[in-house]
Amino acid sequence: MKRIIALSLVVVMVAVLLCSCATTLSGEYTAAAGSTTIAGGSVTYKFSGSKVTMTTTAGALGFEKTTTVNGTYKIVDGERGQQITFTMKNDKGEETSSTVSFSQDKDAKTITIAGVTYKKK
Repeated sequence: MKRIIALSLVVVMVAVLLCSCATTLSGEYTAAAGSTTIAGGSVTYKFSGSKVTMTTTAGALGFEKTTTVNGTYKIVDGERGQQITFTMKNDKGEETSSTVSFSQDKDAKTITIAGVTYKKK
C-alpha cells in the first residue's frame, strides 16, 4: 500500500513538473506594418500568464475600427514544430479555438504566429 501511495506521489510530481515547463509569453507584440492581411491595419497580442488579448485595428477612407477579444493560449510541441492554440471568447460569450504554427526568437524579441512576425514592444 505504501508503494502505491509513493508511486502515485511521484507521478503527480512529474505531471506538475511537466506542466510548469510549458512555454508562456508576457508583454505586448505587434506585427510590422504591412505584414498582416488587414490593409492599413495592425494586430497586437498582449500576453499575461495563460491569458491573451488580441486587438485588431483596420482603417479605410479616414475611418478606423478597433476590435478587441480576450481569451487564453497554450503553446505545445506538435508534429510540425511548436504550435499555439488560441481559445477566444466573442462579445456573445461564444468560444472558438484555433491552432496555428508558432516560433519565438528570444534574442530578437519576436514571435511568429501563422507566418506573421510580431515584435515585442
